[in-house]
Amino acid sequence: MDAPGHEPVSFADLQAKFRNTQLWVFVMASACFAIAALAPFLGFARIYPDLSGFFFARQDLLFAPFFILVRRLPVWENTASDKIDWIKPLATKRGLWLVAVCLIGICWLGHHFVYLDYNLARDEQMADFDATVFAHGRLFWPLPKFWQIHAPALNQTFILPIGNHEAWISDYLPINSLMRSAVGTLASPTLTAPILVAIGAVSLWRIVKRLWPTSPSTWAVALILYAGSAQIIINGMTAYAMSGHLALDLVWLDLFLLNRRWSHLGAVIIGFLATGLHQPLFHPLFVLPFLGLLCSQRRWPTLAFYSAAYALIAAFWFAWPVWISSHGLEHIPPQTEGAPNYLLRAVQAFHPPSAEAIWLTALNLLRFVTWQHLLLLPLLAFGIRTAWGRDQFARVLAISFVLPIPVILILLPYQGHGWGYRYLHGVLGNACLLACYGWATLEAQGLSPRRALAWTSAATFLIVVPVRALLVHQMVAPHAAVSGAIDKSTAGFVIVDNRVPFSSDLVFNQPDLSNRPIRLLASELSASDMPDICARGSIAFFSASALKPIADFFGEPRYPTWPHALGLERAAQRARCDIVSAR
Repeated sequence: MDAPGHEPVSFADLQAKFRNTQLWVFVMASACFAIAALAPFLGFARIYPDLSGFFFARQDLLFAPFFILVRRLPVWENTASDKIDWIKPLATKRGLWLVAVCLIGICWLGHHFVYLDYNLARDEQMADFDATVFAHGRLFWPLPKFWQIHAPALNQTFILPIGNHEAWISDYLPINSLMRSAVGTLASPTLTAPILVAIGAVSLWRIVKRLWPTSPSTWAVALILYAGSAQIIINGMTAYAMSGHLALDLVWLDLFLLNRRWSHLGAVIIGFLATGLHQPLFHPLFVLPFLGLLCSQRRWPTLAFYSAAYALIAAFWFAWPVWISSHGLEHIPPQTEGAPNYLLRAVQAFHPPSAEAIWLTALNLLRFVTWQHLLLLPLLAFGIRTAWGRDQFARVLAISFVLPIPVILILLPYQGHGWGYRYLHGVLGNACLLACYGWATLEAQGLSPRRALAWTSAATFLIVVPVRALLVHQMVAPHAAVSGAIDKSTAGFVIVDNRVPFSSDLVFNQPDLSNRPIRLLASELSASDMPDICARGSIAFFSASALKPIADFFGEPRYPTWPHALGLERAAQRARCDIVSAR
């Protein structure tokens, strides 16, 4: 593909257009900020259990004004003649590989020091749960008859129904877990996401170099914006599939732009993997506008190849959970959640946008912006404005970037746990490329804000990313501490009072239930279950008081005695169970 062109424009006109673009960014960001801040007072927003509202108040509010007001920095007026040598090394292959190695190291160390070697959310736990199953050469793990009866107490959130709890595996697609399992055969599986982050950086650099072969500064800017995304860095410390989405989407785009027969075949293989990462929606949404580009360019054979390939990919991954679920011998209980049919799930999730969905989307978009490099949004907005009318590929990039927003608004506006806005994580490469359009346009016309890049990069790497990491650590630490206390219990079983916010996520077990203690949900047990469980080992009750670090983090008041949990304890005492004190 040829390098994007630039229409002649006067220096003054370019400056005016840039200022006007930043004004519109300021207005739109301020509108999102106002909706996020004022909606709870209008009566249709709930701060809890909507974690989005909690994140806004405790994490994003701190950064939002800084990002919104960045356009007011007095560092935009310098021109391309103001050379700064610090950017040059990043435009070389040596600089690229240095950045890639640093990203792997930072994300891997962050998993230990920031994330405390812990899987916070159920999504992360299921990634490693499935990886353990696959590492043993199984598609799912059978449950003993006793635990089939008590399976709900083991926590069935995001578990695919297989008969009447005859076996268990997550209801996510398997590629993310298969990658973790594959890396785990050679090294720690926690290196999977860091390696994917590095792969994304290399692919982005290759794409930018192909689009702007005569602008090394644009290659460097792409790396700076990518590495300066706290969302990319923090997600690279986790077991989330998001790092895989971003890396595979960028690899796909790199192969697509090569425009060779072998590269299109490679793109389809990558598309198969990306669609099967964990949910089948995100990668096809990324690809769809590029298939529209083939249509507009009348590249019919290539379009037919991709259309047929993605039809087969969709059919395969839509059939996957149905096939896995069909291995059960008994009928699936009617009250079981998580239908194996993705089309049925989409129909069940579909709902017209409500006021609360719009509020959540505003929170999500504000969260997305405030997790990025400070210069990303100004350059991205300017890139879209200047390239939209003259560059077809830039339009496709922009459509691919924006498309998930209305789709998720309709299907799943509440993201729950997530660092940044993870439903846009796969298109962060689009955002960086569109920002490169903005940078390259400014540079080509003599207005290159290198001083702004230097100052915003210093603020991003020295303030935004470290503070984001600290805030993440503060959230992970109390959960990891309570989970560690459970691990140290000498009891055979720990029953967790899951009234405390998100304490159900503390109840995770190994597929073969070899972990001790086995963790159980209090809400899914009855007094009549206690004699059977007590017969298999000692019990500890982790009541709300034992979960105090988590309750304190969420600012929850003290919990009164839960009659249900008290009934379980009395039933255990009547059955003369061996009850171990929870510490």
